[in-house]
Amino acid sequence: MDRPHQGRWRDRLVTVSRALIPLWAVLAALAVGGVLIALTGANPFKAYQALVLGAFGSVYGLSETVARTCPLLFAALGTAICFQARVYNIGAEGQLYMGALVATVTALWIKDALGPLSILLVIAGGFAGGALWGGLPGFFRARLGANEIITTIMFNYIAIYLAGLFVNGPLKDPEGAFPWTPIFATSAQLPILLRGTRLHAGIIVALIASVLAFLILKKMVIGYEIRVVGEGERVARYGRIRVERIIIGAMVLGGGFAGLAGMNEVAGIHRRMLEHISPGFGYTAIAVALLGELHPFKIVLAAFLFGALEIGSSAMQYQAKVPASMVLVIEGLIVIFVVGRGFLARWLPKLRLLPGT
Repeated sequence: MDRPHQGRWRDRLVTVSRALIPLWAVLAALAVGGVLIALTGANPFKAYQALVLGAFGSVYGLSETVARTCPLLFAALGTAICFQARVYNIGAEGQLYMGALVATVTALWIKDALGPLSILLVIAGGFAGGALWGGLPGFFRARLGANEIITTIMFNYIAIYLAGLFVNGPLKDPEGAFPWTPIFATSAQLPILLRGTRLHAGIIVALIASVLAFLILKKMVIGYEIRVVGEGERVARYGRIRVERIIIGAMVLGGGFAGLAGMNEVAGIHRRMLEHISPGFGYTAIAVALLGELHPFKIVLAAFLFGALEIGSSAMQYQAKVPASMVLVIEGLIVIFVVGRGFLARWLPKLRLLPGT
């Protein structure tokens, strides 16, 4: 085989290898997780079998996996948009809560007054709440030079406690003893798609959101400008891109998508606002976005994987006697291996992939 031909094959293998790095990260995390499970005295094969069956082994399990995918997908899309601009938004959790709060206020205010249009206003309210909560740290970063990592983390706690204040105060169900709001009107809820399960129309909205995120990032001028700013602010300024405007815009868009995750929970799962509406979806979304390499369609698959891990963890705990927190360890390992993909990408071209190269 002549050297030019060998070079072409080597380049193709390197390209494929790089494309498969997220898959290798998942497999490596599962392998290391299996070793850790074995160290606890449990059978890793039985544990993973229980996890898979719990997530996919029944109609109910699969529906729960898809339902859990929705908030992770919304929040991860928002995180990815910000990260594309190299704006490190760690505030998807707070944006989720603010989206849930504004969606709740919208649902309780309009009730059944607008009929089928009610749910559209609830969705818009969720996006607006998250966009506001993302736009403020974006403004502080762009205009005042504030570190967005610090401000978005602070805004998380403000949003969580603010939501708790409303749920325990003016929005609290007067007929209930728990910190939650009244049930939304039927027209303000996301319809159930499969009777007897919690699978609702939020998955349709989430998939539409992933397409919109793709169009924004890949087909629209603002997406191009976001990616240029992410490559370097000096380059963007040289190209006469208004960097401050793009930073704020990325945070507004990212916060809006994360706010839809909160809307999904209040209008689709619980049908009301609870004090603790999220178990940490906004933080897990960072790992989902990284695994999906910040690409909207890849994030769909990553969110589905993380949804399956979280739903299957209960079955793994009960059937294989493995702590449910082991899934958090596996998710953390996935992040470590994904973040380490830069090291692999640098070394792959140096590997002797073919004899005689």
